Amino acid sequence: TATVIMMNPGTTLSMLRASLVGYFLLLILSIVSTATQADALFEFQMKLAKKGNAEAQFKVGEMYESGTGVKQDMAEATNWITKAAGQNHETANFKLLYWDVEKNGVTDGNKAKLEDLKAKANSGNGQAQYYVGKMHANGVGLKKNTDKAISWLNKAALVGVLQAEPEIVKIREDKQRQALAKRRADEKKRAQLKAKQDKERQAKLE
Repeated sequence: TATVIMMNPGTTLSMLRASLVGYFLLLILSIVSTATQADALFEFQMKLAKKGNAEAQFKVGEMYESGTGVKQDMAEATNWITKAAGQNHETANFKLLYWDVEKNGVTDGNKAKLEDLKAKANSGNGQAQYYVGKMHANGVGLKKNTDKAISWLNKAALVGVLQAEPEIVKIREDKQRQALAKRRADEKKRAQLKAKQDKERQAKLE
């Protein structure tokens, strides 16, 4: 025979509260742990960067750009990424080109670099493909075209460029938001037109 155990409502509530407290403590510990790891990673990369390691200089610049493990600081981001680019770090040069075109548009000073970026993307360079995709996504230096952006970013993702996938997700979410906004605007327009037509018909009847 099955035994039914009746729980006191107060006991059940206490257990629920304890579970919630435990969950939030684990969440806080997870966040603190992640932040501590980011801080440690920044310190490690900074030590290498100061010794002249180009890859570390680029990563330090990116961490300053995103505020990962350190307070966000675009001046420092530019400083470290420029140092890496000065040592012929290819991706650092691509990023500086993107920033330049984003700020100043296509100029005589960066046009050749943009053409070189596109040529490298066409030849299968993953990082170049990522930046060409990002440029198409945002209309930076290249005509805004989300289909071309996703195509290039997919190519970059397939060769292991980790930043490409989040960029694809962002583009698709933006497209969905724009489609929803357009649908709502169209529905509102139709409703207004119907209301106007109904009003006109009523006026004729009167």
